[in-house]
Amino acid sequence: MTNDLHGLTILVTRPGQAGLDLCEEIQSHGGDAIFFPTIAFAPPSNVPLFESSMKQLAHQDWVIFNSPEAVRASFPAIKACFSIWPDKVNIAAIGEGTAKALRSVSLPISIQPKVWSSEGLLDLPVFYAVQNKKIAIIKGEGGRGLLEKVFTERGAKILSIMAYQRVLPSGLNISQVTWEKIDVIIAASFENLKNLQILLGDSKWKGITSVHFIVVSNRIKTLAETLGLETIWIASTPTHDAILTVLYHIAEAKKGP
Repeated sequence: MTNDLHGLTILVTRPGQAGLDLCEEIQSHGGDAIFFPTIAFAPPSNVPLFESSMKQLAHQDWVIFNSPEAVRASFPAIKACFSIWPDKVNIAAIGEGTAKALRSVSLPISIQPKVWSSEGLLDLPVFYAVQNKKIAIIKGEGGRGLLEKVFTERGAKILSIMAYQRVLPSGLNISQVTWEKIDVIIAASFENLKNLQILLGDSKWKGITSVHFIVVSNRIKTLAETLGLETIWIASTPTHDAILTVLYHIAEAKKGP
């Protein structure tokens, strides 16, 4: 299998530094990467509630960060509340990106799942015996609510902290992208895809449904199919290495026999 991405034009919808880093990796392997983040981040809709909830972290048994943005959005409030992180409060990261964000601000990670997802976290043995445990989940507004649902069923006392909200970005210039030349679109979430559809409008969206799309789970693939996408590849994890592996397969397939 080749690791040469020459000839591929790849649109990256992943927002923030993670998206920029992925573009850099694609370009280092010869691909033409276009950074087109379809999600932006804003403060939570209820800032006073967020701030008061953060003050309760010292009373929790576990604090779960469910995204890198959850770390970035909440860390100023954490610094304001604690000079040192309380020893008795364990921290869980939902995946390696979140763990990396926690390490960057020197917050101690007690555990992270090998399978980087809510399901992977819930499958850890330590999170089966949570009767009467206090668990705070720092997250963005919306989402599936799977962690809250399952932990409540297992008897835990849940504190959901909305640290940010995902919004439709402004300032993206649709006309600067030559959509007819796009070979691959990378979307780490269904919201990335849905926002792209909104930004493009029905006419332009129909024009790209036949390109290769890369998503990061079967669940997102199923949702993506409802948007009319024809060729959907699944990366084994949301990591850049896993996404690059799929890109290599696409590059090989486009070369033909």
